[in-house]
Amino acid sequence: MARVRLKGLLTLSQVARQKKTTRQAVWRAIRRGLLDFVDLSGRTLVVDNEKLRHWEPNRIRQKAAQARWKTQKQRDEGT
Repeated sequence: MARVRLKGLLTLSQVARQKKTTRQAVWRAIRRGLLDFVDLSGRTLVVDNEKLRHWEPNRIRQKAAQARWKTQKQRDEGT
């Protein structure tokens, strides 16, 4: 299968990497209408526009999630 680059569109992973967040956080921003997206044959792509440039993930929520993951990982390793 050939790879095609679509100008002005980014994958969820690319946006997550660019904004230093998770794909799930990008999904939530899309669902809340904070980011524009295109559904291309079942694949969700984020439009690279002003909304994306101005959007910043909630760092407080992310820190809290990381603390929960760390606690859960410690619990799982202890069993």
